[in-house]
Amino acid sequence: MSGKKRMVDLAAVRRGLAGLDATVKSWPELTTPEARERLGAYLEDEREHDMGRTKNAKDKGPTVQTAVRLDLELITRLDAVARKLSRPGLEVTRTDALRICLLTGLQAIEKER
Repeated sequence: MSGKKRMVDLAAVRRGLAGLDATVKSWPELTTPEARERLGAYLEDEREHDMGRTKNAKDKGPTVQTAVRLDLELITRLDAVARKLSRPGLEVTRTDALRICLLTGLQAIEKER
């Protein structure tokens, strides 16, 4: 970015904040800790996607983002797997744990056939 400063359109900022307030008023569950966690995970995935590919797919080519709805018990189990696999200097995320479980399950099913 050049050294030239741009003016902030405060009216546009106010309109944006008013829109966000209206959304939260209509959907108050968006302010729960769980929703904030999901947003953080989504933003992390988007940031990794913007860098060209995810950190776990460096040599596997393009990836496709897929959303699934999971119950709280399964999320708790995935978090436990992530903690179990994490090591100092290597944080295993919930997404990493889901990928590992998915690949392990797929390999087991494929062996049966």
